[in-house]
Amino acid sequence: MFRSRHVYTLAELVLLTLTICVSLAPLLSEVRLSPDSTNLIVAAQNLVENGEFHVNTNWPSKILSPQVEPFTDYPPGYTLFLVPFLTFAKDPLIAAAWAQACSILVCFVGLAFLLRTIKLPFVLRIGGYLLFAALSNFPLIYSYFWTEPLFLGLSLLGGAFALRMGLDRSPWFTTWLAALCFLFASSIKVIGVFNFAWFLVPLLQHRPFQWRLALGMASACTVPLVIWFARNFVVYGQFSYSHRIGETHLKAELLVPLNVITHDLIPVFDERWTGPFMLIILCVILLAPLTLPKTAVAKAVTVRERSIHLKLVLVLATHFFGIWVLSLISHFSEMDDRLLSPSIAFAVIAGLSGLQRVGEFSGKVLGAIAYSAPFAFLLTAMHVTIPRIGSAVPDFEYPPEAELWDRIDAEGFSTGASHYYSDRDFRHQIFSPLPHRILWDTTAYGSSQAIRALATTGTRPFFIFDTTSVELDLFERALRTDPDAYLIPFSIKGFVVFHAPTPLEI
Repeated sequence: MFRSRHVYTLAELVLLTLTICVSLAPLLSEVRLSPDSTNLIVAAQNLVENGEFHVNTNWPSKILSPQVEPFTDYPPGYTLFLVPFLTFAKDPLIAAAWAQACSILVCFVGLAFLLRTIKLPFVLRIGGYLLFAALSNFPLIYSYFWTEPLFLGLSLLGGAFALRMGLDRSPWFTTWLAALCFLFASSIKVIGVFNFAWFLVPLLQHRPFQWRLALGMASACTVPLVIWFARNFVVYGQFSYSHRIGETHLKAELLVPLNVITHDLIPVFDERWTGPFMLIILCVILLAPLTLPKTAVAKAVTVRERSIHLKLVLVLATHFFGIWVLSLISHFSEMDDRLLSPSIAFAVIAGLSGLQRVGEFSGKVLGAIAYSAPFAFLLTAMHVTIPRIGSAVPDFEYPPEAELWDRIDAEGFSTGASHYYSDRDFRHQIFSPLPHRILWDTTAYGSSQAIRALATTGTRPFFIFDTTSVELDLFERALRTDPDAYLIPFSIKGFVVFHAPTPLEI
């Protein structure tokens, strides 16, 4: 018995290590960048170099004149997390890769700790590790420099500590650890406020209600955001420049999260009609342990196990419906694999807990089916990424903008320039300290007069376009209507730089 338990522990440790390695593997060759990624990196760079939070692109202001752009649209936690890596590595992309690797590690450690805290059996814990490694939304958030892996890790760790409140020998120490994890999670993502759901069940079960504990936990989940948004309002006059309240289209946004789940996340056998069917099965798995007759529960499921499952379902519901409501009342990115990843993660964990309860209540045959469900889903689901690990460690790949800016600086295009314009390529700002003005509106360069106005704003501005971009075609078409060839094109490996050899006059 003793030896068998150690064999299972060793096997679990080996498989957990493999899933972590698989998830880290893409970072050996590159860290992928989205607009949000570049803003987080540049904000950290500016904090290290200038002691201030700001970015170099005109997002979300969309102002084309050169100016310092405030960094208000993300809580500062992940930027601060990047600072020590940036200080040590110097190179922003290497620093981002190391920071992302640590985030993924925290995510899996939090997952393992939580699965053991809720006492999932070995088979379902293995299923959980595989789901976190292969369900496509997870490899996606691991490969980009995004906040989700670290947020998930902190939330899972905090959740595990919250579930252990009252069980450990030092309950207040466990409570403080939970609060600390949720404090850090809220400093990373706005949806950290929804982690308060971890405490609702124990608070409501206590008689009398513990107001001090409730206030402390609510503070841990909200104080970082209150401080951040108050700072934005005092310094800049508004809480956020992009997440504007009431500027959404309800008709277009209303069913997006549900469509993502039923059309992308859970369909199996490459059939769209299976999405709603699988959603019904998931709801049954989640709700069955909460609706079983009391006499049956007394035989198969203890009161504590039922309470744990209730907490997991409550956390899932709070996160999912909370971010859904936020997407409807504020200006938000579209609900997709990335933004729904925390909700999907909590659904995986609550689903595994539900399978355990169903398996305990059922006979051997139904129990075996319940325990094999995660593996059957992975084998048949449409939304799965097959892990790939190369036989040799590849060279770390930099985006083409890195070489482009080496040439721009070598050719002297940036010397004395106050700013530059480009198509919607946010990666430029990582490699240039100049203010980056993205040409959002095609009317801004739809005529030769408009282009001349842009070229005479500030000092020696220049234009950068990807050779495949639609913006380049529009720009060149408008430029051909000007009789004066005042902007000279210079091709650099997939890009075209338009610059003026002499200062222009209006």
